[in-house]
Amino acid sequence: ELRAGDERAASGAGFSRITGSSAASGATTFSVKGGAKHRYWLIWVTRLAAQDGGYRAVIRQPTVKGPGS
Repeated sequence: ELRAGDERAASGAGFSRITGSSAASGATTFSVKGGAKHRYWLIWVTRLAAQDGGYRAVIRQPTVKGPGS
């Protein structure tokens, strides 16, 4: 999920859900519509993949693109 807020929050619950996918895997793109302008953005991992007897999520090079990018 992609969450956002305009004030610092003590937990993920303090951010509003903007968009997400229950099936995100591999390279994933989230599109935000409606001119979502927020000060704080949070990538919220709702389920981790099992790996080597534990769990893992990897987030590499998050990129933000503005209108017309």
